[in-house]
Amino acid sequence: MINKLFIFLFLGFSILFFNRCAIESNLPTTPDRYAGEVFTNFSKTEDTQYGFNQTQSGVNQNLTFDFFEPSGDMLTDRPFVLLVPGGSFDSLSYAAMEPLAQVLARCGYAVAIVNYRVFDGVKPMTSIQLKTAIVQAMGDVKAALRFFRQSVNTGNTYGIDPEKMFVIGHSSGSLAGLHALHLDKLSEADAELASIITQEGGIDGDSGNPGIDYELRGLVNLSGALLDMDFVENSDATMLSIHGTDDQIVPLLSDTLKFPVSDTPLIVDGSERVHEKALDEDIASVLLRITNGNHQAPLSVTDCVPCYGIIVAYLFDSL
Repeated sequence: MINKLFIFLFLGFSILFFNRCAIESNLPTTPDRYAGEVFTNFSKTEDTQYGFNQTQSGVNQNLTFDFFEPSGDMLTDRPFVLLVPGGSFDSLSYAAMEPLAQVLARCGYAVAIVNYRVFDGVKPMTSIQLKTAIVQAMGDVKAALRFFRQSVNTGNTYGIDPEKMFVIGHSSGSLAGLHALHLDKLSEADAELASIITQEGGIDGDSGNPGIDYELRGLVNLSGALLDMDFVENSDATMLSIHGTDDQIVPLLSDTLKFPVSDTPLIVDGSERVHEKALDEDIASVLLRITNGNHQAPLSVTDCVPCYGIIVAYLFDSL
């Protein structure tokens, strides 16, 4: 469990950094694995399948991931981080997520960038199609987490510690991750959303690796939101949220979700509302607002100079 004293100290420290754009972006120089880049190189394995399902248009899709790890690493019980890229449910922005994957691998983590189903029908999306995209992505993320948890019991090919699993999502990927963590009972959903979930294989989805239990140690939410902040209930998983105050796509507060592929006036609860509800539920949660930051700012080393270091510090403190 994350040290709650660290949360408050870290919060003040980080806001200072956000208000001083000229501060260097380098990660800490430290001999401690996981707290800084202690490996020079990383290796990457592409396009491993973790699941399978159909898109909204009925197209069969293999669900895959790219895996990153430190070159020459001998450990077999490494913390695992699942990265879920954004793309507004229209595409997947792998390129935007890969620099973070490389940094985390050089810090000693086992890391995967996962793909998930995006909308492939006639655009713009209706509200039901957008909610379906969220539910499908949620189910795919859960299937990926089950895949890696199951791998520990079948040879531990990826050398991970199943007690130290994290998700980091951006934009639509953060919506997928937040719902995968917090929407865990059908009874939490309204009638329309519950119907979609049921049609998409139930609360755990049907994208693969059924019946495998896993637990998340923490989640990093970058420019994300929930359909309903009341999905957030008491949880052992901690949260770090980073969100720009000038995000015109996913609201920081409660407002309309404005993905380009949808003109649907769908109201969501952004990072600040999710954070407030987490604190109400006694969940260890940190919210960092990037002053004047746009939707991409949390992943940008120019728009948010210290963000990678903040993410690494959060993960390290959560181990």
